[in-house]
Amino acid sequence: MVEHEVLRQRLGQLPATARTILIDGQYDGTGLLSDLRGRKIAPILPAGVFRKAAPKAAVRQWAARVRAAQVNQRLYRRRRTSIEPHFGLDKRRFENHTVWFRGLANNRTHLPLTTFVIQVLMLDNLHHGRPAEDIQWLLDAAA
Repeated sequence: MVEHEVLRQRLGQLPATARTILIDGQYDGTGLLSDLRGRKIAPILPAGVFRKAAPKAAVRQWAARVRAAQVNQRLYRRRRTSIEPHFGLDKRRFENHTVWFRGLANNRTHLPLTTFVIQVLMLDNLHHGRPAEDIQWLLDAAA
């Protein structure tokens, strides 16, 4: 299933206090944006989403105005230093830049499992007073 459709289906599971959501450009579908607007959740999208063509639908114009706010631009830029490096580390640690197995059924278990292992190792580091992200040595020792 396409990620933005999964998010759209699960919007009801977000806390009622959620007022902002940081999303990629692939999440800029009019249906999702309408649902976010209806729940009064501001979608923080990347700058390039609205550069290609002027948004015609009213909901896309609203999302473009939300995106244009300086505070939201700063928030999205923080992604480079807070979210993306974590994904890059995970891909390198477990060689997940390409999946190991053929087929969704095989990878459906593998990818969440590697994420779970990373979280357990990070928690163990915190418990022992080590930097949480410093898990590569643990992975190398197990190999």
